[in-house]
Amino acid sequence: NITPVLALEVLDNILYAGGRDNVIGNVARWDGTTWQPMDQGFPSDVNDLCVFNGQLIAGGDDDVVCAWNGTAWDTLGARFDERIEVLEVFNGQLYAGGRFTADVNGTPLAGLARWNGSAWEQAGPGLDSGVRGMCVAPPGLVVCGTFDSTATGSPLPQRWAIFDGTDFSVPQLSPMPEYIYDPFVSNTTSFPDGSYTMGNYLIHGTTVTDLGYVVRSSAEFQGTWFAAGLPTAYTSLTLDHAPVNGL
Repeated sequence: NITPVLALEVLDNILYAGGRDNVIGNVARWDGTTWQPMDQGFPSDVNDLCVFNGQLIAGGDDDVVCAWNGTAWDTLGARFDERIEVLEVFNGQLYAGGRFTADVNGTPLAGLARWNGSAWEQAGPGLDSGVRGMCVAPPGLVVCGTFDSTATGSPLPQRWAIFDGTDFSVPQLSPMPEYIYDPFVSNTTSFPDGSYTMGNYLIHGTTVTDLGYVVRSSAEFQGTWFAAGLPTAYTSLTLDHAPVNGL
């Protein structure tokens, strides 16, 4: 078992799980019967997984992003100065979000970094604090976190924004989803109809609906999409209010 599981991904019809388990190596592959370790394991706790260019990508607390080459983990670029929280693919490019401000060589990366094929580069003007959630929706790359402005000072007081590949902006919505408490800035997810979530709100075009719970993940099963998370009244890990981290 991996306890807790923080990320799930499917590649070539194989299910992978990532999380915090030093025994199995923080990332494991399901063979239909049991969870199998992968080489010597990922070098740290895994916070997120994604698929990019046909490879499984992992990022975590060891301040690196790695690609699984089929037999071992290959590190992508230089080490970051802080941990990786989330990974996403947008417009054919791999993005990493986290608490970092630069790589270990001093290259500015300010919360959101883009892989250019050989190195990590800062995405647009960067952000003044960390990114904790990302998803892709029709407006662009949706990001949320602890930031309240770009790294150059443009205000983003709601602690979420849309990145179009060049800059960050927030659409004009009513009601405007705004930061209330910590789970709000941790997750965002999208659906095939073009809608996406921010905290406890579902956004479809300019229509905003309060769902009554903070959505942390979504997945499709037999043609139906499901969302999971935790109630907005969540205060402790009780059996009837335990959060779901991933689908």
